[in-house]
Amino acid sequence: MTVSSEVRKAGPYTGSGTTVFPFEFTLQAPGHVMLVHTDSEGVETVLTLDSDYTVSLNGDQDVSPGGSVTYPVSGDPLPADEKLTITSNAPNLQALDLTNLGGFYPATINRALDRATIQIQQIAEQAGRSVKVPISDERTPEEFWADLLVEVNTSEANAEAAAASALDSKNAAQAALTTIKNAYYGALSADPTLRPDGTAMQVGDRYYNTTDGVEKTFNGTSWYVPNVDGQVLGQEFHEFVDGVIDTLDMHLIDPEYVGPLGDDFVEQALDDGFQAAFE
Repeated sequence: MTVSSEVRKAGPYTGSGTTVFPFEFTLQAPGHVMLVHTDSEGVETVLTLDSDYTVSLNGDQDVSPGGSVTYPVSGDPLPADEKLTITSNAPNLQALDLTNLGGFYPATINRALDRATIQIQQIAEQAGRSVKVPISDERTPEEFWADLLVEVNTSEANAEAAAASALDSKNAAQAALTTIKNAYYGALSADPTLRPDGTAMQVGDRYYNTTDGVEKTFNGTSWYVPNVDGQVLGQEFHEFVDGVIDTLDMHLIDPEYVGPLGDDFVEQALDDGFQAAFE
C-alpha cells in the first residue's frame, strides 16, 4: 500500500438530509477515523465509533483510498446549522518488529511506512491550524500569544471608547439641534406664544413672520422687528462697498482712467461708492 495524497481531512459537511459522508484519505483501520461534530454555537465534540457513527473503508486503499462515515447510527440526519468534519487519529505507535533470521516481507514494511506517513500527515494537519510564531521572531509561542491578547484587549478598549465618544457626539449634536430649533421657530404667520417644544419662550428667540415678511425677535414680553433702520443702513453699506470695489476694479483694469486721477484715486473711488449706495 502507498499514501499518494497529503490530504488528511474531509469536510466540514453541513446538514443536507444525508447520513453518509465520504472521505478520500488512506486509512489502515476503521478505528483510525476521527469524526468531529460542530453544533450551531460552534462547539466541537469528538464522536464515538459505533455508538455515534460507523465507518466503511474501501477494499483497496491503493486504488481507491478512503471510504465513508454513516452518521448518525440512528435518529434524525444532521441539522442544516450543524457540521461534521472527518480526519484520522491513528495511534502514534510503531508495531513492526523485525528480528534476525525472521520474515522480511515487503508488504509488512510498506504498511509500517504508510502508518508513519499517516502519522506525519496528522501532525501536519493539526500544525496547519495552529497559531505559529514567525521564524524570525525571538518570542516564544507563549510570549507571542500574551502580546496578541494585549493587542486584542487594547483594540476592544479603543473600540468601546470610540463608540462612547460617537454616542456623546451624537447626543451633543442632537442637543444642539434641539436648541437651534427651539430658539428659531422657522416660518409662521403670527406671533407664537410658546416654543416649538411647548416650553416658555426665551429672550432672543426668533421666527420669520410670513404675513409681514420680516424676522421677529422676542424681547421677553413681546415680539418686535429689531434694528429696522440698521437693516436698511446695512443694505446701503453693502451697496457702498460694492460701488467702491467696482470703481477700484475699473481703475486697475483701465490704466488710462487711472492716469488722470493721480493722488485723487482713492477719493474718486469713495465718491463712486457713495453714489452707488445713495443715488
